[in-house]
Amino acid sequence: MLQYLDENQLSPPYILVAHSYGGTFARLFLEQRPHQVAGMVLVETGQETAIDPDIEQRQYKTQVLGGKPLAVIRGNTLIAKWKQYQQALAVAGDAPNPTLIIQKQLLDATDKEDERLKRAQLQLSRNNRYIHIPDCGHGVIQHRPDAVKEAVCWVMENQQTQNGEKQKNESQEYEEQGSENVVKKSIRARLREAKKMPLVGNITRLLGR
Repeated sequence: MLQYLDENQLSPPYILVAHSYGGTFARLFLEQRPHQVAGMVLVETGQETAIDPDIEQRQYKTQVLGGKPLAVIRGNTLIAKWKQYQQALAVAGDAPNPTLIIQKQLLDATDKEDERLKRAQLQLSRNNRYIHIPDCGHGVIQHRPDAVKEAVCWVMENQQTQNGEKQKNESQEYEEQGSENVVKKSIRARLREAKKMPLVGNITRLLGR
């Protein structure tokens, strides 16, 4: 990625948008060139173990992004497993079923650990937003691109604020209710506003026009 950016003369600063295993590469990029990163959107990342544990903990401890905006999106990785459990539960009815009891305990424990890993990433920045989309599985980018676009817009808008007189340092949390879009401004309108920023030179091409 570093070679591609350099060879194609795509100058910084960059907003890094990563999904799943791509989070490892985004974190390694952040480690090598933190001064070139203007913000991050991490989509269903955090369960990877490829990143050096020392690097991971150092980035958390130092809050490597400082006040730069960070959005962490968590889907429902176990959504298919939960559906299977509900179907089996309906078939079993009121009859005692130790297997289903154990299955639910495992699902609850796994879900809790997944949430812990996602929330841990918020330590990268003191200006962060946590977004939970319970009706979507791991493929958030494919199934809920609107949520990803909204997160990218928030990072872009927040970066614009930082470049001005006021800098916001805050944590925000959002739990989506179904797939309803509650954004007051349209994504297209917000991108038009964000394009005024020198920061977004190339990223808007990825989001559509």
